[in-house]
Amino acid sequence: MSVKGITTPVQQVGSSYLVKSDGLIEATLTFAEIKGSDQPQSAFDGATTGGDIPGAGSSSQISSGADNGNVSGQTQTSSKGGLPPIGGEHPNHPNLFCTRRTVNYGELGVTTTTCDFLGIDGEETERFLSYVAGVNSESIDAHPRFDEIGGTPSEPKNGALFDDNNQFTGFDSNGDFAGEVNYYAPGANVEVTYYTFNQPTLDNRMKIYDEPLMGDNFFLKPSPETINYLLTDTPFREVIPGSGLYQVTEQYLQSEELGWNARIYTKGDDQ
Repeated sequence: MSVKGITTPVQQVGSSYLVKSDGLIEATLTFAEIKGSDQPQSAFDGATTGGDIPGAGSSSQISSGADNGNVSGQTQTSSKGGLPPIGGEHPNHPNLFCTRRTVNYGELGVTTTTCDFLGIDGEETERFLSYVAGVNSESIDAHPRFDEIGGTPSEPKNGALFDDNNQFTGFDSNGDFAGEVNYYAPGANVEVTYYTFNQPTLDNRMKIYDEPLMGDNFFLKPSPETINYLLTDTPFREVIPGSGLYQVTEQYLQSEELGWNARIYTKGDDQ
């Protein structure tokens, strides 16, 4: 007995599921179908309930969509239905979306399609921090302890010179601070990255925060002189078009000893 022209993809038993350290989940599902005619019935076991199809060795391969790397781990699942489209939901995990389909053409007219999925578990992942050290060159008279370094126009110190308008002009060439014009101040950046199904907002840009928004007692300030942080921007991208899953990066600029001035910048919510 033979089976003619069976073309409905059948999900196979066994799938991979990997939870990554950044909160993303990668998964794969395999579908198989027989195309053509005069295929032996024994080559297609479980056309309506799933199962493995013999003769699925690959001889050529076509891939489409984004490459998201290798996955590991095994689960057992079986269902029927057509192939999920690129961007379509995983049949068992609605927060995962198809990013790539790989087609293998094998023996006996058997076509095997592996679908890769990407997503997260829940509404939002944990937040991950990246600290990028840096410094800024500032004028020496802007130093928070300039009263100790250069004094004041009425009481200059260490050979500091001031003009008739009480503006600092430099140090005497014979003093210990001769030639000192600038000093380095911390200018480090802190980035907080996470994945979320919540629509990102840009409303909090250029606002002051005592510490990055990572939960109570999570973030330790890298420098004891750091008073607070300025949220400079919140770039984001939709990871999979149409999925509503976003990767968000909050970018903070570390303050100097005096902190960011709340009269110039607005304080963030709950600060």
